[in-house]
Amino acid sequence: MWAGSVLFAGFAALVLAACGSSGKASPSATTTRPAIGVVAPAPPVYRDPSKPIRVPIGKAFALALPADPRSGLSWQPGVPPDPAVLLAIGSSFRSAPHGHGVEQVLLYAGRGYGTTQIHLRYASPRRGAPVLRAATFTVTVYDPSAPTTTTTTPSSTTTIAGTGVTYATTSTTAYTTTTTAAVITTTTTTIAPTTTAARTTTTPTTVKH
Repeated sequence: MWAGSVLFAGFAALVLAACGSSGKASPSATTTRPAIGVVAPAPPVYRDPSKPIRVPIGKAFALALPADPRSGLSWQPGVPPDPAVLLAIGSSFRSAPHGHGVEQVLLYAGRGYGTTQIHLRYASPRRGAPVLRAATFTVTVYDPSAPTTTTTTPSSTTTIAGTGVTYATTSTTAYTTTTTAAVITTTTTTIAPTTTAARTTTTPTTVKH
């Protein structure tokens, strides 16, 4: 069981209440109270700053980075994220997976729609202490119930040199957001006026949250 699951359960009502009070939050957000003694599911954990994070509004997530609390060093916010987009809940230390030392876990929740960055620095909390490491995570809070958005590019024509044959090409891109992934599907249809058949190519791309 994730070490912060019990802590997260205690913050569940706070997160939802904060979402309802944000100007950017979903107007349909409601406040609920977790049942006493119920342990909430562990939130997803992200460790790679180079990979963008997508989180549904009202849901929590965690950042985990290697740390050594015995040295007095810890990960601290250099520049706080936009408070209208993210709610900072707290942090703690735990054993890293597979026994690889210790890591610091920083817990956040999506409060309002938008994109913001979490700038972290690894240093002593004392004033003027040197920064030993830095990490920046980019987080987008989205509405999981948002409808599919479809865009169609204008038709274009291409003439193959030496043949005199002109092809008309139309490309349609559909962006579908689910609770687990963003699926981008691009469909390109090419039609030659001398034929009745169309050549259609569909390219799906899945981006996990």
